[in-house]
Amino acid sequence: MSRLKIKPKKKFKAKLADIVNLVDAIFDGDHAMPGWVIMQANAKGRECIDALFSQRQIAWRAAEPALPQDWRGIKINVPDVVANTETKLPFGITKGTNLDESSPEALSLLLAIGVTRQGGNAACMINGHMEIFKAREN
Repeated sequence: MSRLKIKPKKKFKAKLADIVNLVDAIFDGDHAMPGWVIMQANAKGRECIDALFSQRQIAWRAAEPALPQDWRGIKINVPDVVANTETKLPFGITKGTNLDESSPEALSLLLAIGVTRQGGNAACMINGHMEIFKAREN
């Protein structure tokens, strides 16, 4: 019987300018608008996110001014998108939770894990802290 090995979290402080060199996508749930998540991504991150929603064409826009010029962003209502299109999101991690009842952090995490499974690195805001997730190694 094999045991699951979990690596301890490594904590470090970094500026946004450094974070964008570590990840391909950043997700932040909108607490004022339940269900909505702000997605910001570089070219590789957009490719990974587009693969999660392969039946839809995402209309990427200019990202927040603090991000590099090659980054793009968009805000989506995750439960609505999931209800209206087939996705490759990793729903297994939700354990059947209704997405309409999910916290902004949970929706951001769902997208971040989806990006890692597509080969990208992602970050999301959880409890006021940015968590970084590395792509799965095959």
